[in-house]
Amino acid sequence: VRQLRREQPRLAYLEDVPEPIPGGDLLRALRHQRGLPLHSVAHALRISPATLSRWECGQVTPPWEQREALLALLRVTPGERAILADVAFAAPRTDAESMSLERLREKIDALSDEHIPSRLDLRCRILAADAWPLAARSVKGQLMLAEIFAIHADTLSYERRWKAMRFYADRALSLLPSGECPRQPFWAYALMASAHGAVYADSGQRRTPRRGIRRLQGISSHLPLPQHQAWICSRLAEYLCLDGQTDAGLAQAEAACEVVRRTDRGWDIQWRRMDQATLLRNAGRPAEAVDLLTPDPGDRPIFRANLLLMRAQLLLTLNVQSEAHDLLLQAQTAVAEHNLAELQPKAEELARQF
Repeated sequence: VRQLRREQPRLAYLEDVPEPIPGGDLLRALRHQRGLPLHSVAHALRISPATLSRWECGQVTPPWEQREALLALLRVTPGERAILADVAFAAPRTDAESMSLERLREKIDALSDEHIPSRLDLRCRILAADAWPLAARSVKGQLMLAEIFAIHADTLSYERRWKAMRFYADRALSLLPSGECPRQPFWAYALMASAHGAVYADSGQRRTPRRGIRRLQGISSHLPLPQHQAWICSRLAEYLCLDGQTDAGLAQAEAACEVVRRTDRGWDIQWRRMDQATLLRNAGRPAEAVDLLTPDPGDRPIFRANLLLMRAQLLLTLNVQSEAHDLLLQAQTAVAEHNLAELQPKAEELARQF
């Protein structure tokens, strides 16, 4: 009790974090994701809120017809339906499996094995609910909750859900202990997601790059890992170019590549080169951009497909249609073979240009 009283001032800001999903179950996560209140869904299904709550908690299995009506009301996608079919994923946790800091750590680490954004979104929501009681009891629990929020924000960026991304990023940053520098790696995700949300979250096509510049300037030196320093520099380069400071932005992009070259991490070097190529393309210098993009057989599938699509787009701009079409076919094959659904719209849009 004394320990909790001592920690009370530090925990006060947890009141500002949105209420978690009680129980951490999947159906409730889907309902919250759609922004649907319990009583509204129950009314639409002509059942009591208590009955729906029991379905969501896994206490009762709904009849097939009512289950299908519920899934239709929640606008469940085929991918989400597949997740619901995963019994191990959807099953409610028993008292014997109650969450501990060690178990929570294992579950957070396991998030890196999930590569489908929609599934990762749901897993983060459920895991945040599991982390909530631990965050209310210890600083270590708070940091784990912050890490989940940061991963969630980074996940939402792949689906370009800027407002939600900024929301979770800012929640993560609100849990940074007062007076401490953001030295743990996951803070880099939160910082960049918060800045990106500040730039892109407004409705329409209006961009506010100076917000992102203000948030990121001077931050990279506080991060211990060079690859995260380079990532910050690369994002700053993007915002400078958006703000009309093209030369400064391109210089910053080159600086990001120089920082990450010292790490001997091929994966990060390739990403920073792709960022630099994007800025060169936007600056009307496609020939310079295409020289930076060289596919490597050892590249991860999602990166290789991204690179192939971008190189194909640049070659099409340079009117090298035959090679561009070959690269598009390679990218489409990679998207299909590795189930890279997030790249499908980009591949389809490029195909329409031939």
